[in-house]
Amino acid sequence: MGRRLSGSESWQIKIFQPGEHPLNSLALAFLASELSDIERATQLAQAEELIKKGSEGLRQIISVADTPKLVLVVDQFEEAFTLCQDTSERQQFFACLFDALPKTDKLCLVLTMRADFFSKCIEQEYSGLAQLMQQHGVVVMGMSSEELRKAIVEPAKQVELEIEPALVEQILADVADAPGYLPLLQYTLTRLWEERTDNCLQLNTYVQLGGVMGTLRQRADEVYEGFSEEEKAAVRHIFLELTQLGEGTEDTRRKVLQPNLVNERYGEKLIETVVQKLADEKLVVTTEIVAKAGGAERVAVVDVAHEALIRHWSLLRSWVSENRDAIRIKRKIEMAAEEWESKGKLKDYLLVGLKLTEAENFLGNYEKLGLLSLLGKEFIERSIQQRNRNKWFSVGVFAAFIGVVAAGLGFSIYFGLESRKLALNSELQREATSIKDRLSVRTTAEELNRAIAVVAKSQKHHKDLETRVIREVNSSLLAVLNKIGEINKLEDDTSSIIEIDASNFAPLLQAEIDASNFALLLQAERD
Repeated sequence: MGRRLSGSESWQIKIFQPGEHPLNSLALAFLASELSDIERATQLAQAEELIKKGSEGLRQIISVADTPKLVLVVDQFEEAFTLCQDTSERQQFFACLFDALPKTDKLCLVLTMRADFFSKCIEQEYSGLAQLMQQHGVVVMGMSSEELRKAIVEPAKQVELEIEPALVEQILADVADAPGYLPLLQYTLTRLWEERTDNCLQLNTYVQLGGVMGTLRQRADEVYEGFSEEEKAAVRHIFLELTQLGEGTEDTRRKVLQPNLVNERYGEKLIETVVQKLADEKLVVTTEIVAKAGGAERVAVVDVAHEALIRHWSLLRSWVSENRDAIRIKRKIEMAAEEWESKGKLKDYLLVGLKLTEAENFLGNYEKLGLLSLLGKEFIERSIQQRNRNKWFSVGVFAAFIGVVAAGLGFSIYFGLESRKLALNSELQREATSIKDRLSVRTTAEELNRAIAVVAKSQKHHKDLETRVIREVNSSLLAVLNKIGEINKLEDDTSSIIEIDASNFAPLLQAEIDASNFALLLQAERD
């Protein structure tokens, strides 16, 4: 370093991978490793605050760096597309990086990415990314046979390790025209070194391991079979979480916070045990990061040790194939759940409508697989509860509306009936006054019978009439009848006895009539 580029030996180099939240990963790249946890947490909070300002914030960080040039290496740049699902955050990340370039001459930006993701970089205007690639892009071509031979032999020579010529030839034959073979070759050579005999890498060992294409798969199968049934289920869960589904591209690796692997089915202790065993067998790797800005807590991050596992481990490929749809839905739910959590778990960010229906169907179809995180499960349950509350509120409002309508109709009917009662009462009150004024001891039989008919009517419809009115009408009529009875009794004048219509008189049987007068009236009727 420094021999080809003068002074480059004093340059600072920061290497990071975008991950699911590239802005956070960028801030983490500037943390000093020698600091205590408390100091790192404080420094991270400051870095995140500056990164939020975009390219100007990044310029400020670089401007105070104690170096003439800061080389910022974004390794596995494709993660900005495969892992970061928030298009807004992705755009902010690109703008932060690329817009900072013309603002400072201290920044040297290096991106490394797989060739099959080049097309992603030109799908949109990503702050001039396509133009930068066109002007400064360097395509690393596949190794020639001679270059590959040197890559196998020369490292062995440096440590005075012998390697059988037949082994070299067999490896070259196995990887010819095989895409993505380098990670597999790296792992195979590592396993050959671990299984070396007499400080020599031998063809026989290579064949026993299963060759380049079989070595990693065979080792993964052996490790998997060594777990208990409960642990095997956890292994399956872990590797599904560590696989990022490709959208028109190959499936890739995905880093996951270890606590996010814990859910109702797979407890913290089980996950911790299985992850540690997988790490011991070098199938996964774990690192630690500061969990949250402003705090000192550190959390483990889990990643596959070799992306070749995702492409070439047959068992994992079958797991992914069987559950691809479920994984996609799960990831959508958990992304929405994370946004809900970031917004303080406000009800406005809960699932509704078709999205909630899809989530409920997911629980019904796939809950037994234990794919969903604790946050995702809580998110769906809270969404269902809120929908039910909204439903009961709507029913209550509708019932209240119906109640108001029914009450209004009831009041209308009630007041209609009351109006009718009042009309009848008024009519009979007028009749009562008329009877009292009109009838006398000299009234005719016709007039008396008409009065009795009015009283009969009042008795018949007594449910609709006020008792006070009925009593008033009866009282008026009975007073006249009593007076007539007294006259008949005193004068003993049969010519003055009035004939009463018995059918109309019947309602008066319940009235309070003087017994002697009533007997004379009945006698008069019989005579």
